[in-house]
Amino acid sequence: MRSSVPVPLLDRLETLAGEAPDRTALTEDTAEGTGVRITAAELVAEVRRAADALARAADPGSVLCVPAGNTAATAVTLLAALAVGLPVFPHSARFAPELLDEVLRGEGLTGPATGLSDAHPADGAPLGLRGTLVRSDRTDLPAYYLATSGSTGTPRMIPFRGYRSYDARAVPELTFRSCGWRSRQRQLIALPIYHIGNFAALVQGVLDGNEVVLAGTGAERVARAFERHRPEWTILTPGLMERILPFARSRPEAVRGLRALVHTAMPCPPAVKWAWMDLLGAERVFEMYGGTEGVGVTLLRGDQWAAHPGSVGRGLLTEIRVLDDERRPQPAGEVGQVFLRRRGSGRTPSAAAPWLETLPNGFTSLGDLGWVDQDGYLYLFDRSANRLVRENGTAWLGRIGLTLRAHRDVADAECVPVPGPTGTRIRAVVAARPGARRPVETLRAHCAAHLAPHEQPDEYVLVPKLPRTEADKPDRRALLALAPTAEVPAVPVPVAPAADSPAADGCSS
Repeated sequence: MRSSVPVPLLDRLETLAGEAPDRTALTEDTAEGTGVRITAAELVAEVRRAADALARAADPGSVLCVPAGNTAATAVTLLAALAVGLPVFPHSARFAPELLDEVLRGEGLTGPATGLSDAHPADGAPLGLRGTLVRSDRTDLPAYYLATSGSTGTPRMIPFRGYRSYDARAVPELTFRSCGWRSRQRQLIALPIYHIGNFAALVQGVLDGNEVVLAGTGAERVARAFERHRPEWTILTPGLMERILPFARSRPEAVRGLRALVHTAMPCPPAVKWAWMDLLGAERVFEMYGGTEGVGVTLLRGDQWAAHPGSVGRGLLTEIRVLDDERRPQPAGEVGQVFLRRRGSGRTPSAAAPWLETLPNGFTSLGDLGWVDQDGYLYLFDRSANRLVRENGTAWLGRIGLTLRAHRDVADAECVPVPGPTGTRIRAVVAARPGARRPVETLRAHCAAHLAPHEQPDEYVLVPKLPRTEADKPDRRALLALAPTAEVPAVPVPVAPAADSPAADGCSS
């Protein structure tokens, strides 16, 4: 039976080091191929030195902001901050200074920022420390903050409690245990560790005595990490799954050790999902839907998805309600706004994320629309933020993007609204596959065949690669900054056969 007495984080690391000091606890798979391997004994020593340095550097009311790459140094800094009780905010290293300032101000955090190297060195700790200290006037600071993706606007900081101690009843959490997690596993973190799922996987993996492999976020780096380390558990985005699929098919032995592949963040093309289920077995492919705000989560195994194609699953300790505009329950199969309520959670979404709609009964919406079937499986239609009311009807930008991505000449696509002389226009940003001829003309014909006139894009932007965040979310600011592509006249070519209109796949977070 698991012990019910929580122990401090450093004490847990000491216990693990005492049990197996030479066990590999953390591995950084570097671009150069040399790698950084840290044993359990080395990890606790590194975290303790870093925690001591942070304790001397930080004043009451300090918050540590860490530009979080998937490196051993970042992992040690985050663990040290949790151990010493210093609130920590891991964030994207791509944040421009003005954007970071805007995000911090939204949570009441102010400068001047103090670099750790200016405050106090890490006393010769080989991995060093990362980050800057900012100030808060609050007295009830959380253990850590995570930022929302910002896919529909400026990222927002969400406060979280926990992880300053180890509780065997809560680590690993039920969400992970429900999708193939096993203690002492070798797990790969190939998505940014500032994202909620990967931050949780990092901390819980270390506390659970696993070997945690940190890899870069590019497809080549991830494929190399699979080849070298043969992980048993990982979280990927559908985009990354598609990009490494040629490698997985050519080197199936490198991926078949996976006990679980969990995907999240955006809809997974059915062909990509089927390909991974063929490689691993449907029961080892999982889909997770939720949000950084932590209002609830749904989970779906591959065999369940095959029986309910397009679904994002059923609630895991989460109740689901689909409501109409007057907030009355919708019958099965009818589209409405999706509300979630996590059972047994002490979190108050209305306080932690006041920008979300929370009902008096505690149900909160992430802003998605969808429906449930007779068996209670949730399907997502689009996000309410993607609703564009036009003269002849309502257009849904997410579904238009799905229609574009269904065409065989399209590698990636998203749609955004842009102002025009006579009203809001729909801009389609498209990365065409190599060899695609006259993609704008081809896609205009494709959309005319599958979309109503008011849903069809008014302008196209062709790019070699779609601007996305490290977590594979669309970079809306970059999409809006692009200029329309002028189509160059050419010899007419036959329109490529169109794929069937896509199902209303999920928009996982």
